[in-house]
Amino acid sequence: MKIATWNLMAAEYWCKFKSQTFIEKQIARQRQALDFLKNNLNADVALLQEVLLKSIDETELNVNIFWTESHTSKNAGSKNNGSEWGTAIFVNEKYCNFTKDITLEVFPNENNKYNSEYTGKVKVVQVNFNNNQILFCSLHIDTDEKGPGQLKTFFTEEFVSKKNLVIGGDLNCDKYYIHGNPDDKVFFNETIKNSNLIECEPLYKQTFFRGNLNGYNDVEVIQDDHIFISKELYQFVETQHMDDVKQYKGKNFNYGKIKTLSDHSILYISLDVKE
Repeated sequence: MKIATWNLMAAEYWCKFKSQTFIEKQIARQRQALDFLKNNLNADVALLQEVLLKSIDETELNVNIFWTESHTSKNAGSKNNGSEWGTAIFVNEKYCNFTKDITLEVFPNENNKYNSEYTGKVKVVQVNFNNNQILFCSLHIDTDEKGPGQLKTFFTEEFVSKKNLVIGGDLNCDKYYIHGNPDDKVFFNETIKNSNLIECEPLYKQTFFRGNLNGYNDVEVIQDDHIFISKELYQFVETQHMDDVKQYKGKNFNYGKIKTLSDHSILYISLDVKE
């Protein structure tokens, strides 16, 4: 079972979202990205962030995509120009009939329309196997001052202690978005350390390439994207190879082929699970 996490948006172009021409180009780019996940990476589950609703065509891809609109999209008035974006989980056809959206069971406040600070940044599904189940969580943390508060909301002791859990997403925990408060970084590190989770660290720490699509790349190493997996599942992480980059247990990285589609790299793992 191959599991990926990927932020599909090109961050430096937010200012252009009032341009219908740009929106159409971004939709086309994201459709290519979803096709890449399905037909090149052969992902079974993809944990996705900043996904444009209009880029999703489940029938063409023959997948299920569980999507929720981000509060940042709502606040930007994106419905006015058809550019609604949100957090999603892509589930390949072989698992579609065994998958259930349990976001509201895990995070009931997601159903609270008055809780606009956080809604739409998380999606959780449960995939059932013969004698077991795995929970998959796609998570996208805001880049403003709300980010640390969101971490505390989603990384609760109860949630991160669950068995058979995979969390992937863009957590925006690099130095640019931690707002100079070392306590927030300590909270993040201690939460993972004291939880039932192990991070599958990428071979290369840079997962976000600011300015990639306009020809400018940061030289600094920025890791915004992460995959965490519960200790019970970690023993089943398999070796992977992609884009001629050798990969090994728990270490995952891909950038080369997909740098024209997003300014984030794909992180992925492969689990040897009995179905």
